Amino acid sequence: MSFTDDQLLNLVNNTILTKSEFKLDDFTGGGVQITSTHNHKIIKHKIYLTFGYDEKRNSKSYSEDIEEDITSIWQSAILLKVKSMQVSKIGSSLSDLNKLMNTDIKIEIEDNKIIDRDKECNDIVPTSLRTPKEFTFSLKRDTHFSNLSKEYISNLEEYIRSCEKSLPFEEFRDGCLAKNSYKYKNFKLAYNKWNKNYEPPKRTASNIEASLNVNVFDAIEARAMLDQQAQQEQGVIDG
Repeated sequence: MSFTDDQLLNLVNNTILTKSEFKLDDFTGGGVQITSTHNHKIIKHKIYLTFGYDEKRNSKSYSEDIEEDITSIWQSAILLKVKSMQVSKIGSSLSDLNKLMNTDIKIEIEDNKIIDRDKECNDIVPTSLRTPKEFTFSLKRDTHFSNLSKEYISNLEEYIRSCEKSLPFEEFRDGCLAKNSYKYKNFKLAYNKWNKNYEPPKRTASNIEASLNVNVFDAIEARAMLDQQAQQEQGVIDG
């Protein structure tokens, strides 16, 4: 017994429309199931049609028992129905590859160079309106000052001088270099902690010499000036 394709498609379509609660567009597949029950004394034949999943991800399906002699008809009908739903191929084929390899597609290249789209976008925005990237002082691991890059040290110095805190950059730098154990993952945070405990040195002749970076003769002159000032203050008190 043979059937036309239209008859086989009608078998599936009419079963869906008249016996199930689903629509033709919801159909996703199906098959024939053969099971043995009652200690292999009874063989059951069943068709099942699937219709995707509900909101709880439970499979939606319709099934019914059939006679053994029509199982092959149902297998052919379901296979034909699934094939008729294939509106597009999955994956590329050999013909697709041939088309890509043998078609001459003209691409406009400006001055034989690949156009940098990111650069184009940046050129559209005026320089004055661009947001500068903020330098990050975070490092991947604990690092000694001597191993910092020139860029890192330059940005650190710029930060310290701009915030106008008590601890000078030079003293912080020299302090970090004093011991190999002074290692940090963020020298900006380290500087802020050092600065909290920093007390500016009293203005004496010795630190005048160091801070002004003067020579020996200038240092002697500075000491003399301080001594003279002290004598004048003492004279005022005595008078």
